[in-house]
Amino acid sequence: PEGATAADAPRIKLTGSVKVDENGKLTTTFLDAPQLRFSELRLAFPGGPNALFSTPRACGSFTSTSKFTSWASATPVNVESSPLVINEDCETPGFAPSFSMVPANSAVGAKSPTKVTIARADRSPWLKDIKVSLPSGFLSDLTIATECAAAAAATGACPESSRIATITAQAGVGESPLSLGGKMYLAERQEGSVAGAVIVVRAKIGELDLGDVVVPGKIDLRPTDAGLTLTTSAPLRFKGLALNMRSIVVDLDRENFPLNPTACGPLRAVAEITGDGGQTAAPTSDVTYTGCADLPFQPGFEAKLSGETGPRGHPQLDVTMTPRAGDSNLKGAKVVLPVGISTDLNNLKNVCPLDAFNAGTCAENTVVGKVSVQVAITNDVIGGTVHLVRVEGTTLPGLGMNITGRYAQRVLSTVKIDKDSRVITEFAAIPDLPLRRLDLSVTGGAKSPLQVSPAACKADTAWNVTLTGQGGKTHQVNQAVKCDALNVAKQAVTWSRKTGLKLTLTAPTGKTLKSAKITLPKGFKIKSGKTRRQNLKVAVSGGKAKSKISSSSLAIVGSGAGPTKVTFTLKTKGYSLPKSYKNKLKKGKKIKLKSRIVLSDGKVTTSTTTVKTK
Repeated sequence: PEGATAADAPRIKLTGSVKVDENGKLTTTFLDAPQLRFSELRLAFPGGPNALFSTPRACGSFTSTSKFTSWASATPVNVESSPLVINEDCETPGFAPSFSMVPANSAVGAKSPTKVTIARADRSPWLKDIKVSLPSGFLSDLTIATECAAAAAATGACPESSRIATITAQAGVGESPLSLGGKMYLAERQEGSVAGAVIVVRAKIGELDLGDVVVPGKIDLRPTDAGLTLTTSAPLRFKGLALNMRSIVVDLDRENFPLNPTACGPLRAVAEITGDGGQTAAPTSDVTYTGCADLPFQPGFEAKLSGETGPRGHPQLDVTMTPRAGDSNLKGAKVVLPVGISTDLNNLKNVCPLDAFNAGTCAENTVVGKVSVQVAITNDVIGGTVHLVRVEGTTLPGLGMNITGRYAQRVLSTVKIDKDSRVITEFAAIPDLPLRRLDLSVTGGAKSPLQVSPAACKADTAWNVTLTGQGGKTHQVNQAVKCDALNVAKQAVTWSRKTGLKLTLTAPTGKTLKSAKITLPKGFKIKSGKTRRQNLKVAVSGGKAKSKISSSSLAIVGSGAGPTKVTFTLKTKGYSLPKSYKNKLKKGKKIKLKSRIVLSDGKVTTSTTTVKTK
């Protein structure tokens, strides 16, 4: 009416709904509008940093459609808007996200919170896939947090006991993107990963609460350097709305969960990031830790030989290393074996190619031992196998530790023989792991790569070991070896063309013979039946034993304490010679006998004895 002011105008409130499709297209609907006549309806939304809408990501011409239905007719009228033209600042920034890794405490070996940040410029391609390779030696103590069950992780309903990090994210456009908060949890792992992870971020915009954005991930342990790699993604949309992630900060702040390396570095972290248009970037962040010189380094070392420790025997080798908590982690180990322990070239033929070792696909016949590892970041005992591996530039194959399962690792050594004929095994690149115990065993017996020299061991020999820490300190270990090569059964052998073979085995003082087997040269045959009984005698003294005679071997098995002495006498009429020997078996001809003797203390000696015929 005439004279009315704006204050006198009626106020009408309309409640509408907004829907978003999977591509982010908005549809707003107002139903049951009041029956009022008007010539124009104008909606105005303010711009600026807090604007409700943002323009499309690329320049072009865009239209919207509207559908109006009047009270007079149920038939809607479709109206297409005039084009919205975006033609300014069309050149978008390139894909160059930033990446940083910053520890709260840079001291080596510290359990320090650490922030990992990834960010991108406004209007640049969106973040999509993220893979962060943390520096070797930066680890997580998996005993601190519990694993969130898969079903709970899928909905983001993980308990606080599984939380390992705080998440801060920014989303949106312009100078003041929206800040969102969340958490990262340790979750059930996938096959092949060391751990699972799930990121849960609350999508809350003022009073509008859209719920939790749940993003799965995984944590892998690199098999070459024991470094952790986190793989996850930045979702592009949530419930149809564009998330437009600008930055993601993962603050590994669970108490005692992150563990700094014991090497000072600088150490490099790498982020492999993919944009939503397929763009790729690999920004890096170098981290330097401090205090290497302050860490002590004095790991324990013990080695022993057992089994066939006599001349020409194939002994079992057992090595145990016990690093101390709080010390620098082990980086290298150089082990010089005692004088008289060498390699048996006949047992070095089955060797794993280097590429197969790196892939963890060595053949079974290259296995020469086993390894067991205990690490401070898990309660699991980690096992694996030891292989002979071909190493470029070396004559002898190296020893490769292939640790399998959840904590798969592959560590390779080189093996060489020095000028004093001593075997040297050197592991030069042991990963920066908080080892608490390492047990390595090289199998003894006929197929063992190790062999005792024919001569008796020399007095005053030792294991000479140099251990190196990640911080550069070294620790020397010289472990004496008891010279007991003479503490084996003695063999006295004569072989006469006229009288035949006489062999006497005598146990060392204080020991008895548990078993003994003598194998004749190929082609020699011991006759059977009455001929054998008339021409073969077995004399046992100091204990009891049963004889076991075949066509090619003489053997006894002790009963009770066993005998201290056994003598085999085999007359010429009791055996037959191969044709090749009938004319060659003259005085002075060398005959080789193979023996395997087990003493009452379990010591096994295998040897080949050369006998001249008389």
